[in-house]
Amino acid sequence: RVAQVIFLFTVGFGWLLGIWNIDGWIVRQNVQRTLEGYDLDGDYLQSLSADAVPEIIRQTQQKDLPEAARHELLIGLACRTSQFPSLKPAWQSFNLSEDRAGKLLSMNTSLWQAYPVKKDTNGVYVIQNGTPRYCQPLNHWD
Repeated sequence: RVAQVIFLFTVGFGWLLGIWNIDGWIVRQNVQRTLEGYDLDGDYLQSLSADAVPEIIRQTQQKDLPEAARHELLIGLACRTSQFPSLKPAWQSFNLSEDRAGKLLSMNTSLWQAYPVKKDTNGVYVIQNGTPRYCQPLNHWD
């Protein structure tokens, strides 16, 4: 009986992880906290996987989102776009989430046109209020 319960729990947990977009949920929760008056941690959201991209794009279009939070999300998307590989990976490296994120990023570049991405010896950055804001490296997209 214990073995059956463990088996059902394992299968159910695996199924849940397969259909639940955890990174998208994290984005929604962070934006919800912003609507309650807290600051949005854009650097943390930028560290999430490609699964977060669809939800970040969706959240930037919320009408009641504070402008500071919208800027954080758009800067993060501009950084992701600049660091996203322009070449298609070999079929062995194909990842559905990254493919979907890449398509969404290329289709929505007009959203973050106000945040041109530049590069220097220290890395990739966006100019924010006249100051360079360096992007977090996206190591999982190497």
